[in-house]
Amino acid sequence: MNRVITIAIFIIGLSGITSCAPTSQHRRPEVETTALSGKSVDTHNSEISQFETDDLEEPKGPLTLSQAISLVLTRSPELKVYSWDIRSADARRVQAHLHPNPELAISTEEFGGSGARKGFDGAETIIAVAQPIEIGGKRDKRSQVAALEKKLAEWDHNTSRLGIIRQTQQAFVEVLGMQRRIELTKDQMDLAQELLVAVRKRVEAGKDSPSEADKAQIEFANTQMEYKQATGTLVDARHRLAMLWGAANPGFEQAAGSLDIDVKLPTLNRLKQQAQLHPQILRWQDEQALGRARLELAKAQAHSDIAITAGLKRLEQENDNTAIVGLAIPLPVFNRNQGSIKEAQYELAKTQQRRYQTLAQFESQLAQYRQRFETALAHVSMLKDVVLSNARTVFEVARTGYEGGKFDYLHLLDAQRTLFNTEIQLLNAQISVRLARADLEYAVGQSLESIPTESSNKGIEK
Repeated sequence: MNRVITIAIFIIGLSGITSCAPTSQHRRPEVETTALSGKSVDTHNSEISQFETDDLEEPKGPLTLSQAISLVLTRSPELKVYSWDIRSADARRVQAHLHPNPELAISTEEFGGSGARKGFDGAETIIAVAQPIEIGGKRDKRSQVAALEKKLAEWDHNTSRLGIIRQTQQAFVEVLGMQRRIELTKDQMDLAQELLVAVRKRVEAGKDSPSEADKAQIEFANTQMEYKQATGTLVDARHRLAMLWGAANPGFEQAAGSLDIDVKLPTLNRLKQQAQLHPQILRWQDEQALGRARLELAKAQAHSDIAITAGLKRLEQENDNTAIVGLAIPLPVFNRNQGSIKEAQYELAKTQQRRYQTLAQFESQLAQYRQRFETALAHVSMLKDVVLSNARTVFEVARTGYEGGKFDYLHLLDAQRTLFNTEIQLLNAQISVRLARADLEYAVGQSLESIPTESSNKGIEK
């Protein structure tokens, strides 16, 4: 039995060496440089701290849009989740490239009898190592599937980056808009207070009835409430912006920037050309390639793997050792992976259909975004150049006429409200332009300034 133990130890050692050999041979894929983070990642032994990016410090004073975007791209919890998906996909790629492990088999027979086979005197002990051998290139095809899955994870990460940039632009514009609304309501409140003083003087002089002063007092109180409401809404907007980079409370004092936009709008055809480089568009090439790779893997899995066995047989009665060699070949009588092959074929067909549908929706959405942007620009232009200037003129005429006794307070109040509502309309239109621009830049995957336009075109291109 000592010889049996010695042989067993030898075979176990041989098995350990055999199982480690494939891993050593393909050790290189374990350490990869991620495409987006630029860091060397050990997918087996890395600690979580290695994946943490350095936090960008939030400014304590004014915050620009570019600073907000940098903060979000650096600290966004959502983006960090996608980066872990990439690392998980890379780990699966490493696992897919590994060889199957060998198996150690030990069996003893011809012992425990009552005659010549009493005890272990006539025992026969077999110690063997069985190594499965994959047929049909399964390992390479499995690795190809895992590599394409990693590419899709990277495309999803890039799409998420564009999405979080759009959210940041929209949240930043919301803060800018509320800051401007507070300015307008503050001006309106100051004007209402100024008119209240003027109305009281006219009442004291006997030129107006006391009810006019009551109306002016009510209008002043309304503007105060609007100012307080706008202030509270701004606090909420600042928190929503800070939440995008994972801050519980905003540290910046105010959003710095203008709501005005001076940019040429590229043609729809030019936008469609640029949109072809969008991650959501490019990913479909790899999505279809993944479907074909899965189909090839399913076909390869129809080939049954074989197993080669090699070992020693110990004959105690003859005090001799003999070698054994075996070959196991499964017979594909019932299971030829027919169902999985059909499933892969159907999934590939579904992917192709989804690609056509997504491209059509994407193109339609791009046209809608451009039309919305163009309409919002025209609305701003009309309000700024025509409506607002007329509203200001009407208010000044009403104010002068009221002070001269030509108009009553209700006429002045109507002109005042018209001016304020027009200013709010212009503000909302400017916000709509910025929001539409964020949607359009998301659809093309870059800023509008970076898209070349024909030098002969002036203003908005049709």
